[in-house]
Formats: sequence, structure tokens, C-alpha cells
Amino acid sequence: MLFGIRKKINEVIISAFPEECKKYNDFYLVIEYKECESSISSYSFDKKMIKVNTLSRNSGDIIFSLLIETAKHIDIKIRNETHLDKHYLNCLRKLLQDALEMNLISKDDLINSKNDKMKRKLQETFGTFSAWQVASRELDDKFEIYVFESFMIKNILKANQYYYDADQTCWIKKCNKEEYFEEQAFIDNYKDMAEFIVISDNRFFIRPVYQLIVKSFSIEDSKLFRSYSFQFNKKTKVWEKVCYANEIKIELKQIEDVPKQKVMIKQNK
Repeated sequence: MLFGIRKKINEVIISAFPEECKKYNDFYLVIEYKECESSISSYSFDKKMIKVNTLSRNSGDIIFSLLIETAKHIDIKIRNETHLDKHYLNCLRKLLQDALEMNLISKDDLINSKNDKMKRKLQETFGTFSAWQVASRELDDKFEIYVFESFMIKNILKANQYYYDADQTCWIKKCNKEEYFEEQAFIDNYKDMAEFIVISDNRFFIRPVYQLIVKSFSIEDSKLFRSYSFQFNKKTKVWEKVCYANEIKIELKQIEDVPKQKVMIKQNK
């Protein structure tokens, strides 16, 4: 998942700043596995590090957050400082324009974003999002097929050239338009045995799943953990469960009275 996100941001930078793209691409990307009401992204100048969290948002809003921080990085590269002024906004506007033309984000993503401050500054400077002119580009005819809740057909998926993505706990297959039409028969045949999601037109998909890890020495609570669908990792001696980002609070509430030593939320691997 991290590699896929980084690749998309890299593509936007190459498109927006083709002559300086190598210079502007020297930063690290970190996903923080937590849900926040504010401070959903940040940029560290000293470490050249962009951080993003709150994966329960739609993918377009996550890309918007990442481009806000990427613009800070590029702004500093250009003038050794960054401020929320016209120079910075021009840089961000260029990134957003190319992301829109590449169909990575949409105007609706910008309009519906909860980053009210940045939305206001952008629209005060460049006009309302709905009025932005977005040129159409010829997009790759690539399709990505994601398959969830697929334990019953995992061997069939593997035999049909799907690969397993441990980060998102799903099977994935990438194909072109012609191959996808052939794949539709396969999807129709197994759609009642698994959940299929098809992404096309260069849109980006993120399955917001985290790994909830609980350390507990309470043997008598083993049945309780299992009743909440936790699995015991014999190697690390911890209870583990993969859950959606927006369900973390519910999961923690369920186990708050269970004797435990430590609770961690991290990337699913």
C-alpha cells in the first residue's frame, strides 16, 4: 500500500514538474496508523518526511492531504522556506491540476474535504473548485481488481494469477481493458463467494485496515478474545486482529475490561 501511494505522488510530481522531478522527489513517506480529527498530515523539513494518517477517509481526500505536504517540500526546495502564501499556493495548484487531469482526485474530493482552511485559501486565490478548468487526458486502460472475504476461493484466485497483498488483506489482479472483459466472467462466477471491487480510469484505492495487537497473559480470557475474532500469534505471543480504521474505537471499547499489558495499532502485515 505504501509503495502504491508513493508511486502515485511520484507520477503527479513528474507530470507537474517534469524538469525538476528528480530534485523534488527526494522525500520519505510515512503512514501513521491512527485516526485523527485534525492534523491528518504533516511535513518535517529536517527529515524530508511526509506523514499521513486517518485512512478511513476516501482515497481522493488522502491524495489531497499528501499533495498539500508535497507542495511544502517543493516550496522549500525552490526558496528554502514555505508559507501559506501565493508562491506556495501556486505550487499546490499545479500539483492539484495535474492530479485532477490524471483522475487521481476529483473536484468533489476537493469540495468535500474537511480541510476548510486550505479549501478557503485555494478558492480565494484561484476561484471555486467547480469553476476550475480540467483538461481531459488519455488514461491508461488499466484495471485493478480487489477481492476481499475470499478464503473459500483463495486457491482459485492464486491459480487465476491474483496475488495476495498482506497490507490490505486482499487478493489483487491488474489487467488491461481487453483482459478485464475476459475477467468479468470469472468475477460473475465467484461474486457470491467473495467481495470484488474493480478500480479503473487511474483512480486510486486504499483499503483502510489496521492491525490491532493486544498483549495479554490472561489465559482465562482466551475464549473472549476468540469470540471477538482475535487470533493468537504463537510466534510473538500476542492476540491480533485486522480491522477497518473507522472501527478501531469500537474494537478498543470491546476489550477495555479485558486484562492486558499493552495495546498497539500498526500497519497490517
